[in-house]
Amino acid sequence: MQLSKYPRVKLIHSPTPLEYLENLTQHLDGPDIYIKRDDCTGLAFGGNKSRKLEFLIGDALKNKADVIITAGAVQSNHCRQTAAAATKFGMECIIVAKPSWSKEYNGNLFLDELLGAKLVLLEEDNEALDQGGKLSMEETIENLMADLKTKGKNPYYIPVGGSNSIGSLGYISMTMELIAQANEMGIEIGSMVAASGSGGTQTGMILGADVEKSGIQTVGMAISSDATIVIPKLKDLCNQTSDYYELGLSYEEKDIIFNDNYIGEGYGIPSEEMIEAVKLLARKEGIILDPVYSGKAFAGMVDLIKKGYFDKSKAVVFIHTGGTPALFVYSDSFREYIQN
Repeated sequence: MQLSKYPRVKLIHSPTPLEYLENLTQHLDGPDIYIKRDDCTGLAFGGNKSRKLEFLIGDALKNKADVIITAGAVQSNHCRQTAAAATKFGMECIIVAKPSWSKEYNGNLFLDELLGAKLVLLEEDNEALDQGGKLSMEETIENLMADLKTKGKNPYYIPVGGSNSIGSLGYISMTMELIAQANEMGIEIGSMVAASGSGGTQTGMILGADVEKSGIQTVGMAISSDATIVIPKLKDLCNQTSDYYELGLSYEEKDIIFNDNYIGEGYGIPSEEMIEAVKLLARKEGIILDPVYSGKAFAGMVDLIKKGYFDKSKAVVFIHTGGTPALFVYSDSFREYIQN
């Protein structure tokens, strides 16, 4: 797949490191465990969304956009990276943010404004107040787009998580990069594991693995919605993206590996397993995870290793999707655990 023929800007440091977790591998007595450091992509504390934004901002510039509109939770990593990318290329950024686990002026919310984004904060249940009435997130975005156009602006909408066929190119690219690194290092990868929320990251990983005919199993770990909701969406996005780029690949729901056993009480709500997993990687390898995405995904991977889910003769690669600024909002939740 020739990625060079699609509009793209340079946002990240690549290739990101692929590191062997020797201490963790010995501790778990599992297969060789590696970590792909997409927390080191570089843009505004890094993270997986920056890979998607290389293609999304490229497409926005191709369409002569001057305002970027996106949406997500108040502490969204995607929104923080989108604000940084828009600023880098001289575009305004408007973030429609819904309340979630934290409204503190800290973490990503603070960084959004530091990066120059305008925040439109929704009320509970995804509703924004508008002249006495209430609007959904979708209606709020539609109104913003229409208002900007009447003012002579050319807005470009990036969906939640950057998860569409254009954004998925970022993780097709990552997977091709990972396979090239593994080949150079003499590593045979059996599975790669990542947090899966809005779907664009896992979609790109699935397509990238299949485009390269690698045989690598892509395991998505739920951080919000359960499998009955997410798997049909992932299947559709995989097929839409394959059709969009004429890849000749086709998927059914049975082809999607998505594990929803480690969500805990819900999106962004700390679980004991997540905290222990974040603590484990920090104390075994000196690597910091985030509490919302990579922490829960890593907890799930550790449990599956303990249960013998993965083939011990092949390496398992954890994709660190970043998000560490959110960790500081959780300090009180962690304190009683990390002092032991």
